[in-house]
Amino acid sequence: FPVTIRAARLSAAVSAVMSNHDRGAKTRTGTNGTDFFGVIRSAAAVGVPHIFLMESGFHDAVQDEAFLKVDANLRRIAEAQARVLCELLGVAYVAP
Repeated sequence: FPVTIRAARLSAAVSAVMSNHDRGAKTRTGTNGTDFFGVIRSAAAVGVPHIFLMESGFHDAVQDEAFLKVDANLRRIAEAQARVLCELLGVAYVAP
């Protein structure tokens, strides 16, 4: 799968868990043609094969903040992400 499709699937999975608007997958190129985000640039520089930087809501959005303060919700997000990543990597997902 192309990286934008993989990222879009992760975004959709988290959005479905949180029942909020899916903002989709985004990329941002810096002025020198590399990735804008240092954490992604650094991971790519050392050969990390799959790199995703994800947001799971916003601390200044009351609904997101309330949702993210519940441990069970954080586990639901992590499980949704794990399911998608396992599918993308072609490995079996093993439930906790």
